[in-house]
Amino acid sequence: MSKQKPRRATEHDIEIGFRIRKMRQDLRLTQSEVAAELHITYQQLQKYEQGTNKIPASRLSKISKILNVSEQDLLKPTSKNFEQLRKLQDQQVSLLWKKLDDDKKRHIVLMLLEQLTSPLN
Repeated sequence: MSKQKPRRATEHDIEIGFRIRKMRQDLRLTQSEVAAELHITYQQLQKYEQGTNKIPASRLSKISKILNVSEQDLLKPTSKNFEQLRKLQDQQVSLLWKKLDDDKKRHIVLMLLEQLTSPLN
C-alpha cells in the first residue's frame, strides 16, 4: 500500500489562518490560551494561523466557539481582508528587519528565508 502525500495548504487555508489570528488578537488572547482550550500546543495553533497546516473541521468548530464567531465567519473568503492582513505582515517584517542592527543576524535571516522559499527536494 503506497503512502499518500499530505495535501498542501491552499491560499484559502492561509486566509482562514490569518483570519483566526486577527480575531484572536482582537480578543487579546494569546496563542497559548487558545491552544490550551483546544488541547493542542501553541506551536500547532501557530501552524494553523500561518496556513502551514490545514485545520480539521472539528477543530475549526471549537476555534469558532472560542473566538465567539460562527464557523462561516472563519470560512468565508474575503480577499480584501486577506490583502489587508498581508500588508500588515509585510509592515511587521519591515519593522523587524530595521531592528536587526547586526550584519551577522541579517545574514542568518536571509539564509533562513532562502531555505523557506526554495522548492522541496
